[in-house]
Amino acid sequence: MAPIKLPFRQPLDIQASRRGIVPSPFSEASERSQASVALTPWWVERPPFATDFFATDKGTILAAGPGAPTELPGTVFTLPTGDAVAVIKAVTIFINAPTVLTDVDWQIQINEGPVAGWDQLTTFPRAAANLSIDFGGTIFVTQGARIRMVATNQSAAGPWTVGGSFTGWYLSQSDIQRVFGRVGY
Repeated sequence: MAPIKLPFRQPLDIQASRRGIVPSPFSEASERSQASVALTPWWVERPPFATDFFATDKGTILAAGPGAPTELPGTVFTLPTGDAVAVIKAVTIFINAPTVLTDVDWQIQINEGPVAGWDQLTTFPRAAANLSIDFGGTIFVTQGARIRMVATNQSAAGPWTVGGSFTGWYLSQSDIQRVFGRVGY
């Protein structure tokens, strides 16, 4: 019977084997597999120990005429107490039966203040049965924060039935420190 041939084999180093270092018959592949593992940042890809959240509101009515910001009640979310931080990864705005006169702005707010870059989400005026627009991105949320969406009618037309939603995940800073070695963004 013929011996089994391995694709690549290094000679056994007796001194290395005494130190517990025994070369693999597949040393090149072995070296690659022993390289450090690069972790995707927790705000880019959801870690398995994170908790998802989803807040949505589909039926808030904005009165005709320009008005004050109206909270979309279903979109109010407060982070759990403790050291939890969060990331919002997707936002959706909705309006039922928009017309060419529609001029509504939506905002994401954290602790009652608008989030820069997410403070004038809007649609182009058009006639439609309904309209839903998705936005992707990353919004960082600090511990203990209260998140909500508001909508404001900017035109004399209306009333409008509007809605919105956002989704993401939260996790404790201690878990981030334990797995990723640092908490920062």
